[in-house]
Amino acid sequence: MHELTKLTLDNEMDLILVHKRSMKLAELAGLSLASQTTFATAVSEVARLAVTSGNQASLALGVSVNDTKGWRILARLDDSQPYNSSTTEAALTHARRLVDELSVEITDAGIDIRLYCTVSDLKSINSDRINGWKNQFFREPPASPYDDIKRKNSQLQELAERLGQSEQQYKQVTNSLPLLIFSMTSNGQLIYANQVFITFLGKTIQSLNEESWLSHFHADDYPTVRTIWADSVASGLPFRGEWRVRNSLTGEYIWHMLSATPLRNADQEVIHWTGFLADVHVQKVIEQTLRDNEELRQNKSRLESSQQQLTDNIGELNRSNTELSQFAYVASHDLQEPLRKIQAFSSMLTEQYAD
Repeated sequence: MHELTKLTLDNEMDLILVHKRSMKLAELAGLSLASQTTFATAVSEVARLAVTSGNQASLALGVSVNDTKGWRILARLDDSQPYNSSTTEAALTHARRLVDELSVEITDAGIDIRLYCTVSDLKSINSDRINGWKNQFFREPPASPYDDIKRKNSQLQELAERLGQSEQQYKQVTNSLPLLIFSMTSNGQLIYANQVFITFLGKTIQSLNEESWLSHFHADDYPTVRTIWADSVASGLPFRGEWRVRNSLTGEYIWHMLSATPLRNADQEVIHWTGFLADVHVQKVIEQTLRDNEELRQNKSRLESSQQQLTDNIGELNRSNTELSQFAYVASHDLQEPLRKIQAFSSMLTEQYAD
């Protein structure tokens, strides 16, 4: 089905809109005025059932194509509750006589009623033309103030659904990433945190706001984090740095790179901050290991230099010892000769002049 327009059926005033838009669809499809009126009457009969039941059903108008039956305009009613009364059967019987085909399907989800009317000029229907019809329904001015309110309310509901879907998709994406993703106000209050963030810190957003989640940073890093965060809030510049955050499961402080960027409105006022924490612990360990290795290399170089100097000193000492030994040998030899003469003359003195 190529859906062109859709209505929620809340009250009797919606039946006027149903009739008007059914007439418009039949007119666009090239049906005669009588056929337009017949189709719109049948659709109104079915729509009245939904309004009477008060279940807030929806009615979609569009075009469908069938290999054997060709192009047909279609009205589809979806209601959360089936209709079982005799009045319902009478209305369906009357509507069935007014259209080419009427089908009723009852499931656990409710009732699905479809009304078909064959388009005689099959060549006039194609995808481009259907898109043009859809734009005509979209641009068509409201038939009444109620219609205007109804459209705006429908647009708001559609926008809310899209926002809900977008938010759900955002949560699914953020929960699948290995990052601690968050949004917070300028005073540090969390307004969103993904499941990875909650699991890592081990507390709910409410608990983290009560105690200030920034306190989960390492005591040595906390003053710096507070200072840089205050500067970022004052200047409106991104908040970035690498600090240690406590893992609630292990109690260990893990290095993370924190990045937060302000989100602004049309007046350039900061609405809130969005950011993430990425685990860089392994990188930090590697960097520290490299620094330690560099220090070891420097110490080794200094040790090797000292060892070479010691070797040189030992060589110099050995040379000095050799020279000293040679000097001692010469000195000993030179001292022994006069001593022998002294000893010889002393012996002659004692032998000849002892008395």
